[in-house]
Parts: sequence; C-alpha cells; structure tokens
Amino acid sequence: MDRIQSLRLFVRVVERGSFSAAAREFSSSQTTVSQHIGDLETELETQLLKRTTRGISLTEAGGVFYQRARLIVQQYDSALDEMGGLRNRLSGVIRLESPIMFGRKYIAPLLTVFHQLYPDITVEHLLNETNLADTGHDPVGDGVDVSVRLGELGAYPARQFGTSQLVTVASQSLLEKRGVPQHPADLGNFPCLIYLRGATPFEWKFIGPDRKPVFVQVSGPYRVNVYEAAYEAALAGLGILIAPLTLCGEDVRLARLQRILPEFELPDVSIHAVFPSSTVVPHQSNLLVEFLANEFKRMRWIDTKSIRSEQPSTT
Repeated sequence: MDRIQSLRLFVRVVERGSFSAAAREFSSSQTTVSQHIGDLETELETQLLKRTTRGISLTEAGGVFYQRARLIVQQYDSALDEMGGLRNRLSGVIRLESPIMFGRKYIAPLLTVFHQLYPDITVEHLLNETNLADTGHDPVGDGVDVSVRLGELGAYPARQFGTSQLVTVASQSLLEKRGVPQHPADLGNFPCLIYLRGATPFEWKFIGPDRKPVFVQVSGPYRVNVYEAAYEAALAGLGILIAPLTLCGEDVRLARLQRILPEFELPDVSIHAVFPSSTVVPHQSNLLVEFLANEFKRMRWIDTKSIRSEQPSTT
C-alpha cells in the first residue's frame, strides 16, 4: 500500500476530525481510509487513534506521529515540486485561519479574485478569535497552514502584512447622553466594553502627550469573549471601546462612531501571516500570503510602511 498516501490520509483524518470527511476530500471510501490507518498502526505496532461513538482522538503516540507525518507529507510534496516541475499545477487545499471581523471584512471579499487566479486551489477559511493578545492559540495543533493574527505574534515563523492604529471610540448617542471624556482617568466614570480575551481587559494603557504611560481601570455593562459582539455593542451605544482602525475606520469616517481621547495614544496592532513552526511552507500557502500582502497594500486602514518580515522556509 502507498505509504505516502497512508500518511496523507492519516493527517487529514486528524485535521478534519473524522474518517468520512477525509474520505470525501480524497474521493475515496471510508473503508479505504480506515484500511490505510489500520495498516499504519499494524506497521508501527501501536494505536494512533482512539475511536469512540463520539468521534476520534489522538493517542499520545498518535500525537507524536501526526507531527512527523505532516512534515513528511509536506517535504514529499516539496520534493515533487522541485524535481518534477509541478509548481505549475497549482491545486490543493489551504487551511487559512483569521479573526472573525478581520476575516469577514478584509479576507473573504478577496477570495473571489484569488479563486479566479488559481481556480484549482481550495481555501478552507476558519474564522475565530485568534487576535490581539490571544497568544496561546497553536495553529499547528489545528492543522492550519496560515494563521492571520492581529496583535501578539508568538514564537512562530511569520510575515508581517502591516499595522493598524488602535483608537478609542464611542457612539454619538452615548457621548450626547454621558458627555465626552477629556482624559483616560475619566473612563472610570463611563461605561466601557470589556473584551475578555484582551491582555489586560480591565486595565487600559495609554501614552500621554508627555510620552508617559497612563493606566486606567475600566468597567462596564458588557463583557464578551468575541470581539465582533463588543464592536456591535459600541455601535449600539452601550459603551466605549478600544478598536483598530482596520475595523472601525469606515464607521469613524461615516460618523457612526466618534474617536475620543485622540491626544492619548494606544499601541499599533501588528498584522501577520503566521505559519506552523518547524515546517516547510507549501507553495500554495505562499501564493495566498503573497496575494493578500499585495492586496492589503491598497487597503486604506492598513499601514504597510516599515514592514518587518520573519520569513519561514518555503518551497
């Protein structure tokens, strides 16, 4: 039996979470996929997957083997590209991860153009809360090829797309009712929207005109772990929010939100494409990242000046 195919099927079973999903992806039968996995377990003389009525999970040995198998498949595909000139046949699946709002606003609208350029490449777009201070998320563990991340980078190979300025905003209705804060210290008397996945959700840090840090304790009527919900609450007038201009710039320009405390700065948010560590990045993934980088240069609220790159090894 084709061992590379067995490894490829094993990797996709783990990443898709089921035999049937992997079988559909490879236009194969669930029985064939199960046979490949069984042959691997027989050859290795160890169980790789635990099968229950609720699904599958990796054994300890299976987790170790998955990391090696994924790398072997990537390196094998890279060798085929180099030796056989297969880079011209651009096909396959790219698993792309991004924060919900950024992905909906900036990435999803571009995928139509990307598909026109590379019609045989499928993008599997996973939208979640991998943004701002959420550095505990591990793209390797989720089988992600590229993770677009806003904020803290972590210890992964990456390419920087640019930065976005953080600003403090509130709706006009809230400011008319409560007044306009003149100093960060005033925020203690205003309702603030708490994004629970932030680094310090109840303590906001500003840089004053004298370049000295200003820390303020905040609270408010709404705390949430999904940023999109906090943003909708700000638009509805529920409280004051810290937001990147990539997300709120148009709402500020159209006066749906008003920027406050402009003389008190907040740190810029870096925007990166993050790759799994210790892997060779597939050519298709690099194509998508290069495409996004070029498109982002034309985006009004993404600052692409002074970009710093941490380029991974590529095929």
